[in-house]
Amino acid sequence: MPPLGPRQSVFPIRRCGIVSCRRSTARYDPSVRRLRRRTEACADSRSVSFSIDEAKRKRSMKLRLARGFIAGLIVCFGAISAFGDGITLTAEQQALFDSAREKAARLKAYVDSRPTMTYNKRLALTALLTAEYTFVYLEQDIAGNSKIDEAIADQTNDDWEREIDHGWLANYPQGCLEHLHRVLDHALAAVDDPAGDRGPVFDPIAAEMDRAVPYGNTVRLGDRPVFPYGMCFFTSPKAVDAKYGERSCKIFDVMGGTATVPGNLQRSTSHTLNPAKARYVAEQVARADELDLLLSPWIGQKGTGWIGKQFPEFLVSRTMIEYDISHPAGMALVEGFFYGLGRAHAAANTGGIPRLYIMFNEPHYSIEKDSWNGAPISPPGMDQFRDWLQAKYGTIDKLNASWDTKWKSFAAVEIDTPLDPALRGTPVWYDAMRFNMDRFTDFFRTERDMIRAGDPGALTTIKLMGHCLSGDSRNHGLDHEALCRIQDVLGSDLTFKSYLAQPPWRRKKMDFRYIDSNWAREAMFYDFCRSICPDKAFFDSEFHGLPSGLDAHPMTPEEWVRSGLWAMHIAGVDIVNAWCYLRDAEGRINPNWELHSEFSNDPAALFTFAKTMHEINDLAGLVVAFQNIEPDVYLYYCEDSAIQDPDYMPRVSDVYTTLYYNGIETRFVTANMLREGFRPDGLLIVPQPTFLSDDEAAVLLRAMQSGETIYLGGDLGEHDSEGHPRATALKLPASVVRQETLDLTPVKALPSVATKTKVTVEAESEVPGLLWRNVRYRGKEYIFCLNMLSVPATVHIQAESLREFADGRVVPCAARFELRPGCMKLLRVEK
Repeated sequence: MPPLGPRQSVFPIRRCGIVSCRRSTARYDPSVRRLRRRTEACADSRSVSFSIDEAKRKRSMKLRLARGFIAGLIVCFGAISAFGDGITLTAEQQALFDSAREKAARLKAYVDSRPTMTYNKRLALTALLTAEYTFVYLEQDIAGNSKIDEAIADQTNDDWEREIDHGWLANYPQGCLEHLHRVLDHALAAVDDPAGDRGPVFDPIAAEMDRAVPYGNTVRLGDRPVFPYGMCFFTSPKAVDAKYGERSCKIFDVMGGTATVPGNLQRSTSHTLNPAKARYVAEQVARADELDLLLSPWIGQKGTGWIGKQFPEFLVSRTMIEYDISHPAGMALVEGFFYGLGRAHAAANTGGIPRLYIMFNEPHYSIEKDSWNGAPISPPGMDQFRDWLQAKYGTIDKLNASWDTKWKSFAAVEIDTPLDPALRGTPVWYDAMRFNMDRFTDFFRTERDMIRAGDPGALTTIKLMGHCLSGDSRNHGLDHEALCRIQDVLGSDLTFKSYLAQPPWRRKKMDFRYIDSNWAREAMFYDFCRSICPDKAFFDSEFHGLPSGLDAHPMTPEEWVRSGLWAMHIAGVDIVNAWCYLRDAEGRINPNWELHSEFSNDPAALFTFAKTMHEINDLAGLVVAFQNIEPDVYLYYCEDSAIQDPDYMPRVSDVYTTLYYNGIETRFVTANMLREGFRPDGLLIVPQPTFLSDDEAAVLLRAMQSGETIYLGGDLGEHDSEGHPRATALKLPASVVRQETLDLTPVKALPSVATKTKVTVEAESEVPGLLWRNVRYRGKEYIFCLNMLSVPATVHIQAESLREFADGRVVPCAARFELRPGCMKLLRVEK
């Protein structure tokens, strides 16, 4: 791939398969017309949107001063009340604290004596800064400048929290100090062995990683691929910055933290939608530009008070999105904000770094009864639905024939919402769910277009959750294929969580045979999105792969931190922002946050996160090779069956999981891809789609006839999309191999599979659970292995000589070895 010239990557990203508004289909023409009207309206009111009327400002001065005075009192009271009794160290803990300082001093002397960033210096610096952060945090807790004692009492007050605590918080900071010593001893052992040093290596402090940009399906800094990383809510302590320099925090967060300016609309800055507060918005946007952030605000998530005061019906009772996306007047104001925000960023962005706008956080818009985040379709939404029905059916007679109803006109059509799940599989259910998906897609398309109208260099992403794809319902309104095409950078909010610490409400759904029974389905989300848009980079802006929050466990092995980060990166992630709560710049903790194994309380997790991301960047070329492995098989996905059949996605997920844990690289195929001319160049596997339109059936049958296909299950397309029984049964081509359940024998016989170095596994488990992948890179074969089972696994690799990448070295490895649960190996086949 050619090196990038100055600013070259800001605009060419548009040529990597990005869909512009000019390429929108007829179904979305109304959105394009609204975009033009609202862009013109915004252009006419720019002086209103991002300037403050002087007379109005004077009239509101007294009110603002009064509010400021009250806010000041609240802040002062909060500051006073923040002081607690502090913690008292035992004699043993004080000895651990003092000896940790001595070890840190040795590491500092080593770091200061090494001018070049070698592996050992970087490791020592990472451990040293981990220790310095821990010292600041503990000093605040000892001095009583935080409510750590109150938070500990609050977060060990129920049975479940006591069950998982194992004394971690009850004996705080004993475990914290013990983990810190483990980190320091690890680094000291490395620096005491200069023969194991190597360099130069990736230097997170010197690298201008915050200036890296998406280029195709990778992120690049100059002519090399990189993997930017950071942590949500990350703030480095002022005391450490003063001692080691402000860039020292890049050891842990090369992106400088997530910009939340001018604010997630749910936060205290929600008033920034108000044009009267536009100067504040502009100032904050300009301030954000000083940081050269790759990221821009999380926006579009919640309703705001000032719009609700104008249009009370605009606000709805939902989680994550609290406004009616079908309300025309309210949405005009929201979309005007998107335009104004983009325009402000474009004006402030003088450094040539593209803004990556996170358009939405964990979107859901369910219209199913008793579902999470479910709500009725509003009156404006029903008007849109009637228009949608008329566009689909043309005449009321055709609608009545499909629904078995007697409506006199489209204007008379009415349905009860949220919908009763008993309607699933009927024409009413299909039309309502498809309409909901179309209008939600239209919402995102319009948001993207308004941002681009204000900021022509803008990049956009949506923070999607994997379980919405693998789950058995489409009530959430998400058309994942369409949303992949809308985004400039694919977005996610996925998890790699320990089975050790699941709350009671999740345990009923857990398969405890795996360390994380959901990971394969999270990986399925990555593979699906990369199948739709293989030329786009992937950004997980809220990766729950570390022990944090309610899913934390104080004894979670730090090896699992490394495994989770490697698993997500070889699955396709290019940028990661890890979810965690750290302390403020003074080292104080928010007592309302969960403390179990947070980075601020578990130095081993903080150290391992940074160390692993350094390792991934050292081996960036190899990681890219893993991401771009050619697929062995293609799995067919039918959206209509996912909408109508509650058993369809479990079938698809089970097939994918079987392939995933047998070393088979899998991609997806959809009817839209086939219509666009895509042809699978490998084995096509089709789990039974029970609901198929005539057009999709024809497209699928042609694909099955033109290549090698395995069909799983009963009759193909027993019903059409709306749920009507098909009058004439669809016949499979004679060349199709039909199976009731997946038999891997023909899959393993494929040349792409049979020619790889063979990997076998033995474990006391009735399910497969070893994740492994083979890839050739620079003339050598590499193998990644990760034990996802909750029991040890014995792995046998049929190779004469293996080398393992471990702690910055490449060391010999036996062909037969044991992997503990959650542990991984990265190997190179020598012969």
